[in-house]
Amino acid sequence: PEAGIGGQAFTLSLSSIWERGLRQMIDEIGGNSGWVSACDSDRTRMWDDSAGRNDPNRWLTVDVMAERKGVRWILDAKYKRAFGNESREDRFQMCAYAVAFDADVVSLVYPVAKEEPVRRILLKAKVGQKLITVDSLNLPMAAGPAACKVALTKLSMMSTTPEISAPHS
Repeated sequence: PEAGIGGQAFTLSLSSIWERGLRQMIDEIGGNSGWVSACDSDRTRMWDDSAGRNDPNRWLTVDVMAERKGVRWILDAKYKRAFGNESREDRFQMCAYAVAFDADVVSLVYPVAKEEPVRRILLKAKVGQKLITVDSLNLPMAAGPAACKVALTKLSMMSTTPEISAPHS
């Protein structure tokens, strides 16, 4: 605990910063794109079993949930170098989010250094009568927040087109 020997440490969660940044970008592009972010309390679902309701470690919380014209979009901020090599665990996590939050599109969102945004479709599946799309997006974090917002706006139109997802009833 003494200065100069490691006692004055300051830690910063880069993943939390990326998550908050993604929520803020969705809010900021909402006027142009029509996306409206869900409030924080709507971004969490509890398991229906008794242990799940009493244990916050078992709750599902998404990083971002937004809606536009009846289409629900879940975004999960990934702070790792896996765009193009998305893990099995991340893919299953997106499927769980799609079911738990009745989402039409769920996206893994990666910060990258590339300028041009890319969308990779990982899965299109019908659950009941609903078509769900799981995709992976990259945002040019190295180019700064303005470039990320432009890319996110472009990708939001690609990710949620009517032929990919149907509006909520």
